[in-house]
Amino acid sequence: MEEQALSQQKEKKSKKKLWWLVLIPIAIIIIVAAILGSGNGYPNDLIDLPEAEYKAQCQVYDYEDIARNPEAYNKKLAKFTGEVIQVLRDDDIYELRVNVTLYGTTITYYLDTMYVYYKSSSETRILEGDIITMYGELRETQTYTSVVGIEVEIPRIYVKFIEYSE
Repeated sequence: MEEQALSQQKEKKSKKKLWWLVLIPIAIIIIVAAILGSGNGYPNDLIDLPEAEYKAQCQVYDYEDIARNPEAYNKKLAKFTGEVIQVLRDDDIYELRVNVTLYGTTITYYLDTMYVYYKSSSETRILEGDIITMYGELRETQTYTSVVGIEVEIPRIYVKFIEYSE
């Protein structure tokens, strides 16, 4: 009788251990999914204004000033025109690298790269080489690792409206 009771207690303990072995991986999966799913790179606290008013409040800033002191420009509405040099797209969220400072007179080109997030509601695709005017909200900096393994830190902007140059 005692052996049977001991056997039942061991079985209960092993079931409890098994329960934790199942519960812990499930909890880890849920936590990882929440972390990855919540940060699609687009914040929910952007300034919300009608398009015309939003664009009217956007100011043109000097890239070098923003790069030198990004905290001073955090959450300011800004307007930049530049050339798209890289496009990453996940559903309706674009992550772009856009050069925003125009150089040259006879032959023009853009330098000074910004990291751009854009939540598109348009069917028009953004392509490398496009010249766009962006209206958005500056947020500190974006750090990423370059192809050669160097960490790069550049100004970041969350764009609400884009106009395409013809």
